[in-house]
Amino acid sequence: MKHSNKHSNDENQTIYFKYSDPLILIMYRLVLLALVISISGCGSTPSAIYQLSKREVAKNRPAYKQFQELCASPDRSQIYKTVNVDGYLFAATSGARCKGGWDVLAKQGYKYYECSSIKVKDRSSIKFDGEIYRLETGEEGDGRCVSWDVVEDDLSYHDKVEEFQTAIEGKCFIKSEVTEPKSRYVTLLEFGRVDNNGNHILEFPNDSNQKDLISFYGGHVIDLESGESLSIDRYYKYWPEGIKNKAVGKFECNREKPINDSRALTPKP
Repeated sequence: MKHSNKHSNDENQTIYFKYSDPLILIMYRLVLLALVISISGCGSTPSAIYQLSKREVAKNRPAYKQFQELCASPDRSQIYKTVNVDGYLFAATSGARCKGGWDVLAKQGYKYYECSSIKVKDRSSIKFDGEIYRLETGEEGDGRCVSWDVVEDDLSYHDKVEEFQTAIEGKCFIKSEVTEPKSRYVTLLEFGRVDNNGNHILEFPNDSNQKDLISFYGGHVIDLESGESLSIDRYYKYWPEGIKNKAVGKFECNREKPINDSRALTPKP
């Protein structure tokens, strides 16, 4: 079979190339091989190549620059003041899962731990009304003591109940529901988004397909009496094509250690 492409040297001479010619076969195979390598190196499908290119294009957007500045800012992880306390209150902007807290007493040395499941949407006027979960230590034999079987069932796989029994030897855990916290300080686990002006808003957009979204989460220790921030520790993510777009995905700040939501607080001796 003759290749339809032909090369004319002059008006009187035409040269035909056949697919069976060794040189043409070699060139043809090299082109195919280069194409396969190119596709494989970028995700094995044309769609993956397209999505990868969208990630690279996103790096030229103003939102990506804003994201990089937030990651590099020294203000995203600061301790402004440290205090010694008997205990603290834990809460979250999305509502905390209030249970456990055994390690706060047994391993960290606090005398009590409190938790509120209320969703915090405004830092400037934090109020905890209603049920507050409180965990304290008491004397063995107290009718309010939590069974060690209950404690053991709630521990993570790498914790041993014997370690907790030894840490509070002669005592037990007592949990109760109260209407008002006795904590002056709250460790607030924050989730939200950053707007174009750099404001940290404690909520996500209703549209999960929103492009150029910068989200954050982190720990924030706040004095409930004065509203003063004692420490802050934030972590950022940038979603060029929205949270739902898994193909393009997200960019994240480099992180050397986990978020610490109570590092401005230390237990009293």
